[in-house]
Amino acid sequence: MGREAAATATERLGEIVGVLWGAPTCLRACPTCDRRARRRNRWRCDGPGRAAKEQAAVLTPRELEVLGLVGAGLSNAEIAARLYLVEGTVKAYVSSVLLRLAVKNRVQAAIVAYEAGLVTS
Repeated sequence: MGREAAATATERLGEIVGVLWGAPTCLRACPTCDRRARRRNRWRCDGPGRAAKEQAAVLTPRELEVLGLVGAGLSNAEIAARLYLVEGTVKAYVSSVLLRLAVKNRVQAAIVAYEAGLVTS
């Protein structure tokens, strides 16, 4: 079986499992909700924003501010200058944010920031 056939078979299997478990059809169009629903074992599609806001709710106000700036694409040095901090402190904040959000890198953190509405520009 080729890669395309395997991918099609996998997608079809996902649809069948979704129907059997009572998943709403919106999950097929919303991969973020689908992934989170599988992880939490519940089938509710509120869009990516609600889940990201719940995920970011564990952060302190300063960590939320740093996350928003990471989401805007700023480097540690730029964040430090904007928040009047030392770059080492920003690195500590970014590390804490990555750990508390359970994400692997800044890109995944930026996605959470964007979905939670923390990126203003």
